[in-house]
Amino acid sequence: ETLRVPAIHQDGHQLSIAFTVGMVRDASGRVTGIVAVIRDETERWTEEKRLRQRVAELEAAVPA
Repeated sequence: ETLRVPAIHQDGHQLSIAFTVGMVRDASGRVTGIVAVIRDETERWTEEKRLRQRVAELEAAVPA
């Protein structure tokens, strides 16, 4: 499962990251390590937020 969270870059600006963590196992199934993949998803998050706002605007404009 992917976890999406806000983050702060070392220079101080905010971004949105997504990461997945997995266990690395040897042939016998023993855990030998952990791997994590982290992605900057700020553009995707910003676009989804813009689309949610637009949908809300359109729904509000429809007469009941």
